[in-house]
Amino acid sequence: MGNAMPRNAAVTEWWDQNTTTGKYEQKVIPITPETTGKLGDLATLIAAITKKPYIVKAYKYVCPEVAGVLHTTEKRLEKVWAA
Repeated sequence: MGNAMPRNAAVTEWWDQNTTTGKYEQKVIPITPETTGKLGDLATLIAAITKKPYIVKAYKYVCPEVAGVLHTTEKRLEKVWAA
């Protein structure tokens, strides 16, 4: 996601606490069967951006889309790891 991800103070704080540095110095979100909820937490924070005044006009469209993808990914991973 990196710099293209919608951000506010809450998302930045989550990002700083839940990512590690991966290959080529890229930030990654380590996910295991026990931590898939992290994706839902991030989705909720991103969706909340458009509930307050925001500067980036594209967030009206981008935030719900990114939040939806994160929620879908979380649910699919939970289903796969439960099998």
